[in-house]
Amino acid sequence: MSQPTQKRTDVQEVQWEQAMVASLDAGPLPPAVQARLDRTYAALGRIPQEPPRKSRRGRIRTSFLIAAVITCALFAGAAFATTSFLSMSDGDGEFFAANKSLPVFESMEAGAKALSADVGQTFSNDGVQIVLDSVSCDRNVANLYVTLTKEGGFDLEGASAYQESQEATWPRLQSLMPFMSYTIQDETGATATGIVNSLDAYLEGDAIKGLLRITPEKLMGEEALVTLEVVSFGEGIDKVAFVFGLDMRDITAPRELAPQDVAFQTPLGERILGIERFTASELGTVMVTSNDRQPAGAAASDPNYEPPPSTALDPYRIMITDDLGNTLVPVCPGDGAGADPFASYVTEYARLSPEATSLIFTPMLLSSDTLGQDVEHVVDVSQPGAKVETSEFGGYDVVGWEVADRTVTITLSPYGWEPSNGQFDLEAKGQAPLWEEPRVDPETGEQRGGLHSGLIVTKCDYETGDTMSMTFYYGATDAELEQMRLYRYYALPPGGIVACTDVAVSLELRT
Repeated sequence: MSQPTQKRTDVQEVQWEQAMVASLDAGPLPPAVQARLDRTYAALGRIPQEPPRKSRRGRIRTSFLIAAVITCALFAGAAFATTSFLSMSDGDGEFFAANKSLPVFESMEAGAKALSADVGQTFSNDGVQIVLDSVSCDRNVANLYVTLTKEGGFDLEGASAYQESQEATWPRLQSLMPFMSYTIQDETGATATGIVNSLDAYLEGDAIKGLLRITPEKLMGEEALVTLEVVSFGEGIDKVAFVFGLDMRDITAPRELAPQDVAFQTPLGERILGIERFTASELGTVMVTSNDRQPAGAAASDPNYEPPPSTALDPYRIMITDDLGNTLVPVCPGDGAGADPFASYVTEYARLSPEATSLIFTPMLLSSDTLGQDVEHVVDVSQPGAKVETSEFGGYDVVGWEVADRTVTITLSPYGWEPSNGQFDLEAKGQAPLWEEPRVDPETGEQRGGLHSGLIVTKCDYETGDTMSMTFYYGATDAELEQMRLYRYYALPPGGIVACTDVAVSLELRT
C-alpha cells in the first residue's frame, strides 16, 4: 500500500481519498482479487474497512503459543541436522538474460550472478506448477526466482481485474504470481516471519518468470533454514511449498549500525528513533525501527488503545546522509502487500556508498502551523528533466514518459530528500476515458454499470532509487493517453517541513 507523502487533516484526507477514488477506479474488486487482498491483510492482522481482527495464527491460546515455540526450536534442530545447505556462488542471472524484466530491476542482475544458488524445487498449487529455480541471498535480503507453468497455458483474459477490460499483460501476470509467506530459522531456533513481496513477472513462451523478494525483520544467521508457504485460494489454506537451507558463512558480513535509541532534541520537542537494525550489504540496505504507533495487541478502535507517544519519530521523517554526501532514498516493493501495523518498520534504502563509514540522521519534521496546507502542482511529464519538487529539500526529475499497450509509464529519478517510501504517484490532470463494467444486480436482476479508470503501480530501483510509475488503463486507447501530458501532484509549501540540522546525529558504520 502506498505510504502518504505528507500528513493531512482528517477532512483533507477524506477529500483526497474521494478524489483518488473518483479518478482511479471506484468500483468493487472482483472476487479473486478481493480474496487475494483479504488473505494479505488477514496475514497482517486486519482488513481495510472492517473491524480489526487477528490472523488465524493470532487466535491460538497462550499455552499453545508456548508449545509452538518449543516445537519450533525442536523442529529447527532436527531440520538443521537433515537439511542440505546451499552456498552462494556465481550464477547465470537467467531471469534477466531475456531482457523482459522491468528496467528498474536490472541493477539486481549483478547480485544474482555473484551470489546465487540453484534450488530446483517444484510445488503444485491450484493446478499451477511452481518451480523455485534459484535464490540470491547475503543475510540481509533474499531474492527468489520462480517459473510458473500450467497445463494448457494460463488464462490471461481471466486474470484481468475486470471481465473483458483492456488492461495490459503485466498486471495480469502479477495477479497470477503465488502469494507466499516465509519463516526463517537459525541454528538456535530463533525465527523471523513475514510476507514475500512480488516484484516482477514476464512471459517466457507459455511459462511465467517471476521475481520475489524477502526482507526479514531480523538479520539472517550464517546458516538459515527457509520455509515458504503458498496460499491455496482453491482450498483456502496455506501449504508448505519449499524448504531449503542457506549457508552464508563465506559471505562478507553486512556493514551495520549498533542497535540503539537515537534521541533528538528538536525545536518541537524530543524525538526518538529506535534503531533495531541497520545493515548494508551487496544486495540491499535495510533499516528496522521500533514501531511505537500501536501498542502491542491494541488497535485504534480498541478501548484500551493509546495514541503513539509524542516522542516517537516516524522513519519517513528522517533524512539519512552518508559521509560522502549521498542522501539515502527509501524504496518499496510496490506490490500492495502493505505493512504490519503491529510490527516494527522495515525500510529499504538506495544510494548508500560502498565506501561510506558513517551516517548522519537529521529529523525532518512537519511544521505544526502548515499542517494540511498542501498545494497542487502541475508538471508536463513529456518533458525530460522536468522538476517534480515535493519539498524545498528534494523531489524528482522526470527521466522518461512512454505510452504503450494502454499503459502510461513515467520514470522519475529522485534528488535530495524524499520521504514517500518510493510510492510517490502522479495523477493525470485530464480524465482518461473510462471503461464501463456491465453488472447485474443479483437481487433485482437490474442491469448496472461500474465505471473504472485504471491501476497505478510504482516500482523502485533498489540501487539508484529511481521509480517507475505505471498506470494501466482499462478503457483508454494509446492515442487518447498520448494527449494527456499534464500531471498533478501535491506538496507542502516552503516552510512546511523543518530540517533539524542543529540536532543531527552521526553514527559509525561497523564492518
